[in-house]
Amino acid sequence: MGLLHKLSKRIAGYFEDEAENYIENSLVAYGIELILNETIKILMIMVVAFLLNKVVIAIYFIIYLYLSRKFADGKHFEGQWSCIIVSVATCFLGPVLLEKLAVQNEVIILVTIIEIILIFRWIPYKKEPGHISESDVRNKMISLLIFALGIIIAWLIGGKGFVNGVLFCEAVVLAFTR
Repeated sequence: MGLLHKLSKRIAGYFEDEAENYIENSLVAYGIELILNETIKILMIMVVAFLLNKVVIAIYFIIYLYLSRKFADGKHFEGQWSCIIVSVATCFLGPVLLEKLAVQNEVIILVTIIEIILIFRWIPYKKEPGHISESDVRNKMISLLIFALGIIIAWLIGGKGFVNGVLFCEAVVLAFTR
């Protein structure tokens, strides 16, 4: 039982009189834990961003990763600290490090094509392959749109360096859909 879980349970205890049963109280504690986890992730990313004067890139990739993960579904980490570390690396460290990397246009195009194919193949994440529903098709199309807009907006904001970051973020998202 982690520190955030204990803290969430304690905070939920203040609502115990309001909760009708144990299950309701557990749901409140779980919701509080999710909010605390997301808050810590965003705060860690933004503190590092302010220290390195990279606020725009941090905000862009927090939004991109949120939207991309929302429609791709995928797996989640067992531990919240693993999630926080990978989120900080995905939203900030990877894109910042890749911003100055001189990647040939041909490589960017090749990686983009591979990721489009993988989006068609893997998104949305399904534990058991089978019937594809209308909402699955919708999520697949939205994921492709987010990816395309992510590249276009990244190019307009920060050029090729930002595009490298989008490709990196999408690769991480795709990795966690399997």
